[in-house]
Amino acid sequence: MYYINLENPLNKRIWFENQKKTAEEIGIHEQTLSKILNGRQGTQKTTAYCITKAFNKDAEIKDYFIRKDK
Repeated sequence: MYYINLENPLNKRIWFENQKKTAEEIGIHEQTLSKILNGRQGTQKTTAYCITKAFNKDAEIKDYFIRKDK
């Protein structure tokens, strides 16, 4: 599972002006995106990739997420 890296400074974290629109483009529910971005929920690699690329097309998953194995 991939979790948002909450140790990143606030100015280096993912945020979207229109979270509902972004969630629809990614194919997840708006509440799910909110939980992921707030660190309350983990996600699969593909979703982490989509969130990362929606925010910054030149970024990598590791720039914003950390991987935690169960």
